[in-house]
Amino acid sequence: MALRRNNLNTAFYFKDDVLALERFFSKDNFDSKVRAFPGEGLEIPIWILGSSTDSAYLAAELGLPYAFAAHFAPNMLKAASDIYRQNFKPSKQLQEPYFMVCVNIIGSRYQ
Repeated sequence: MALRRNNLNTAFYFKDDVLALERFFSKDNFDSKVRAFPGEGLEIPIWILGSSTDSAYLAAELGLPYAFAAHFAPNMLKAASDIYRQNFKPSKQLQEPYFMVCVNIIGSRYQ
């Protein structure tokens, strides 16, 4: 609720929400109206999980690790990877791009 604020247009404010979440986990959040316990002050690493090129651009811009949901959008995997790697800006959390692919795996036990 602290991030969503009952707003139906949250997709338009995703970047602001990510930045707010980073702030909630930072050491500088001690006087905020929203306190994140027990995470406050721990500088918990934030990842972007996405299935579109929009999220690739955001992760790159903020210098965050990026996990791409290829099981939702397999045709966008290469484009998202290229966008993320080509536009990545180092941050205090990450100096180089860090990209993870999320895929479905079906396991079966044979006897």
